[in-house]
Amino acid sequence: DVKIYNRVDCGAYCTSLLNQFTIEVLDNGMNVVSSQAYDDTAPAMIHLQMGNVEGSYVRISVPDGYLCLAEVEVYGNKLYDFPTFSPTNIPTTVPSLSPKPNLALHRPAQQSSIAGGAGADLAVDGNTNGNFGEGSVTHTSGGSNWWMVDLQVIASIRDVKIYNRVDCGAYCTSLLNQFTIEVLDNGMNVVSSQAYDDTAPAMIHLQMGNVEGSYVRISVPDGYLCLAEVEVFGTKLYDFPTFSPTSIPTTVPSLSPKPNLALNKPAQQSSTGSNAGADLAVDGNTNGMFNDGSVTHTLGGDNWWMVDLQAIATIRDVKIYNRINCGSQCTSLLNQFVIEVLDYDMQIVSSHAHDDTAGAIIHLQMGNVEGSYIRISVSDKYLVLAEVEVYGTKLYDS
Repeated sequence: DVKIYNRVDCGAYCTSLLNQFTIEVLDNGMNVVSSQAYDDTAPAMIHLQMGNVEGSYVRISVPDGYLCLAEVEVYGNKLYDFPTFSPTNIPTTVPSLSPKPNLALHRPAQQSSIAGGAGADLAVDGNTNGNFGEGSVTHTSGGSNWWMVDLQVIASIRDVKIYNRVDCGAYCTSLLNQFTIEVLDNGMNVVSSQAYDDTAPAMIHLQMGNVEGSYVRISVPDGYLCLAEVEVFGTKLYDFPTFSPTSIPTTVPSLSPKPNLALNKPAQQSSTGSNAGADLAVDGNTNGMFNDGSVTHTLGGDNWWMVDLQAIATIRDVKIYNRINCGSQCTSLLNQFVIEVLDYDMQIVSSHAHDDTAGAIIHLQMGNVEGSYIRISVSDKYLVLAEVEVYGTKLYDS
């Protein structure tokens, strides 16, 4: 049973704050195993029978208004202690667990846009404090937004904990009432997707089903995306192959370097605005903040950008880094575009129309087409590019 002692100093107004609430029992994995709804005139002390349910946490929630509690007493029989991650000072019958590593901690992270200087890395800094003013909560600009962490390993992902922003009450936490969480493999293909649609608490605990992957992405359909911390738990299966030999021998073979065929190659565009020339998209700098000086910009109207690879190459894939400093207003400029591969004689050999909500990075598979030029074009708007990377195999020089 559970006894809840109510606030009493302001009479019926105070006690009525507990006229409607839900009490839940959760197990050691934070899964709800019992739930009771209370809907009655609340006295100074509420005594609830819980039915000898087995659990480790008790949670009380109200749908609206303040939650005031003088005391909560929980009565029952202790069955056993939690297993611990390190040996205890006094011997127990409960075995120690292997440490539970957070695979996302301090790993590279990115997001669709940045507001208030609150970048993606704040959700993997090990600080779960959800008060935005304390400086450890991410924040995007409005619109359709996403956040992603690169685990830098191939892992079996068991569960994910998402710590919400809490400093502005229900408004803040409600920003995560609807979101999608995806696991992507080493090739950036989605291998698992879950839609969350519920009243979001301060911490959301999701079971991922031991799916194998390398990236975790969280996206919201509209509004700001604010994350205090994202923890990813599971088992590391093996490291990514590296492009150069490691200092310590591993069982993972090194890869041949993956050259960016467009890097520092001649580029041109249909027009230039704000002195932001075509070469800024092949300078090796993927920074999408326009004022940092590495993003192209055309004038209005129909526009195009093109790079001369100075080689005849088999083109496997292209990565386009978008402008991000003005949120969806910026990224949406690439919602619709056409990318073409041209041969040495400037004849089009491949054409692909992109028509989708553009994120900070657009990764396109080109099907190993042979060509020498890449051209990107838009209709009736600015063309703005942070960087264009072209990957494939050089067959011979032009």
